[in-house]
Amino acid sequence: MNLTESEIAACSNDFETPFYLYDGDFMEQHYKWLRALTDPAIHFYLSLKANNNLHIVKLFQQWGVGIEVASAGELALALHAGFTADKIIFSGPGKKKSELEFAVGKGIYCIIVESIDELHYIEELAQLENKDVNIAVRINPDQSFGNTAIKMGGVPRQFGIDESMLDSVFDAIGRLRYVKFIGIHVYTGTQNLNADSIIESMKYTVDLGAKIFERYGIVCELINLGGGFGVPYFAHEKPLDIGKITAAVNSYVQHARASLFGQTTFVIESGRFLLAQAAVYVTKVLYRKYSKGEVFIIVDGGMHHHAASTFRGRSIRSNYPMKCIRLQEADWPSEPEKVTIAGPLCTPEDCIGKDIEMPSLYPGDLVYVLNSGAYGLSFSPVHFLGHPTPMEILKREGTHRVIRHRGSAEDLIRNQAALCEI
Repeated sequence: MNLTESEIAACSNDFETPFYLYDGDFMEQHYKWLRALTDPAIHFYLSLKANNNLHIVKLFQQWGVGIEVASAGELALALHAGFTADKIIFSGPGKKKSELEFAVGKGIYCIIVESIDELHYIEELAQLENKDVNIAVRINPDQSFGNTAIKMGGVPRQFGIDESMLDSVFDAIGRLRYVKFIGIHVYTGTQNLNADSIIESMKYTVDLGAKIFERYGIVCELINLGGGFGVPYFAHEKPLDIGKITAAVNSYVQHARASLFGQTTFVIESGRFLLAQAAVYVTKVLYRKYSKGEVFIIVDGGMHHHAASTFRGRSIRSNYPMKCIRLQEADWPSEPEKVTIAGPLCTPEDCIGKDIEMPSLYPGDLVYVLNSGAYGLSFSPVHFLGHPTPMEILKREGTHRVIRHRGSAEDLIRNQAALCEI
């Protein structure tokens, strides 16, 4: 990220805090760097759940990335951003029939099926439309692959269909007329900083495609290798060795394409790795106070805008990387001190930083959270306590422009007020 403290401070003068500030130039450089490391046969798909800002999504569409959606709302947003149907895949363990109907009607590239019942729902809808529908099967593999922040495969989970049940899956597919099996999807975990486990998982997925051919005589047109590339948030974490991953996976894919999978599309999904390091979440100090010997800095943003950065639901209470900008120099001291940085909400979970060392902060100073481009606003309980949603600002080629307006007090009652007039 190339955002400077001076431009963050300038934005705080031009726009009301709290806000997200994205570096679009860094996003482009970062993606193109990753693209250059990776075999051209591997296609990148942006996981929309990581950030659903329309303008950011449009940038990735312009750079040729595909998109993975997980709801009818995300599908509608992807289409609005300019993605053509053949660049969209739809995943998720609990798709409603109305969502599947929307996806079938739009003729998207592939629906990732996560249960046998879902196969039958898609068949019914496809029959009504009288069209073939591409599906891939998400497989929960028989083995686990190392430690990830959130394990999503290799253990009992609601995601996908167990590898041991593949006979039943292909038996069901064989009896369907409109459902067209084109491939497989394996996603074993997110926020993974272990290069070896990612490599092992992706190799396993390629090998699984070969086993499916051996057992069922079907060549996968699509092999979705998953992703889960992590970024370091906490002091003890080290950056992921992307070069090691791409070198190994390039080799597996090249070998696969030279043998059985010459026409196969290989996919890597990413949201966090593509976006996280491209943004900051900027808050302003409201109050400085003392409680039982501790210093508390109260800021105007927190869990309702950036839940991932707070201690909500975390068993390990580590602080996201954050910095401050002192704007109120005056005669106030600036010696480093240990403080707790808390947001404005009426819950102790609204804690951005616990026992973190900062220069002395006073009302009007800024605190900003790094690595905030993914799972920020899209992951947060924005209705809690009714505070307005934050503005989002994009830096692109030296200019800053608003890409999401700040919310308003009326947002809390919108879609409800008319119903009260009974």
